[in-house]
Amino acid sequence: MAVGWFKSDVSVLGIFLGGSVAAESADAYSDIDLRIVVASEQHSQFVEKRREIPAQWPGFLFNERLPNTPHCVSHFLPFGKIDIFYFDAARLVPSPWYRLPIRILHDPTGIVAEVVEQSAGLTFAVRADELDISISKGLAAAQETYRRAKRGELFYAQTLLDELKPPPGDHFFLERGHGQKNLVSAYPTLTGSYQALVRT
Repeated sequence: MAVGWFKSDVSVLGIFLGGSVAAESADAYSDIDLRIVVASEQHSQFVEKRREIPAQWPGFLFNERLPNTPHCVSHFLPFGKIDIFYFDAARLVPSPWYRLPIRILHDPTGIVAEVVEQSAGLTFAVRADELDISISKGLAAAQETYRRAKRGELFYAQTLLDELKPPPGDHFFLERGHGQKNLVSAYPTLTGSYQALVRT
């Protein structure tokens, strides 16, 4: 329904999927990461109506409140979730992020395919200050996890452990051409470390 709705608008120049659906690792409860490339002249209109658009589709329940963002997260019956991002066609440029799995659904002018192709050789350059911030946040979360675990606040400790997953590793894996799946695969190691803390 969503793809057909967007395809019917001539100002939509591209539609593609990201995330687990594009990577063919989705299950029945995975959300759908839908990316819409819109002609510059109409981009602001789509962003303004981002909460109204999914409300027209069957099974719509509600939108998450995300003010001042160019995307919308919508929930559908029974447990469907669609994250829709709106890209200005004039600002769609090659990026290491487009090396992650992508499934193109609509690309009449080839704009999406061209950007993906031009992104193939790009690497994710990390500045020293960005890495320092990421590491410091990870270390702070690790220390706080230990303190909370020792105090018996295991639920809060697990929440803090979840925060450890993305920051320190994202830059490392993206720089080497890997996606976040590599980082997720390392999660059991972190979990094992957490369980060891609880036992001490």
